[in-house]
Amino acid sequence: MSRGQRGHQIASKRGAIAAGIAYAGFAAGWAILALFATPEYQHGWYLESGLVGLGWSLIAVGCVYVSLTSKSPARWLRTTLNVPVALIAIALLPLSTVCLFDYYAGIAAYQREVQVCGHPPVLAWSGWGAHITLPSDPDYDRLKYSTQDPLILGNPVYFCTAADAEAHGFPMDS
Repeated sequence: MSRGQRGHQIASKRGAIAAGIAYAGFAAGWAILALFATPEYQHGWYLESGLVGLGWSLIAVGCVYVSLTSKSPARWLRTTLNVPVALIAIALLPLSTVCLFDYYAGIAAYQREVQVCGHPPVLAWSGWGAHITLPSDPDYDRLKYSTQDPLILGNPVYFCTAADAEAHGFPMDS
């Protein structure tokens, strides 16, 4: 085997391996999310999915670059393997940064209200199932950062006291 043929084989394998790493990384990311998903603290999902999505997106961009710069005779194969990876990475990169922002925004909003009130604030929920969640309620720890959650319709609002929330039209749970 000539030196040129051998180099061509190595470049061809490098392109296929890089694409395979991106696909394996995607499957590993979903497995990590499935293993570490905590249904009790939904706010933590933003941190988990943001970190996994950002990490995979950066790895995928590198894999696409390596795969597309390798000199392989099967360009159609490289393109076919890399187009889905590139499309998912393009969509996932901004989505993961938004998830990380939402995670930190929820914590910052809660800490700001604790400083303003001098104690943990109450959560007031509007819309269907409107109610007030007190710091002594069992669901409070799970929901206290959810005021910045874009997936909740009718985000909760902080109030220093339950009386303040009731004065603004939020009903106490009976």
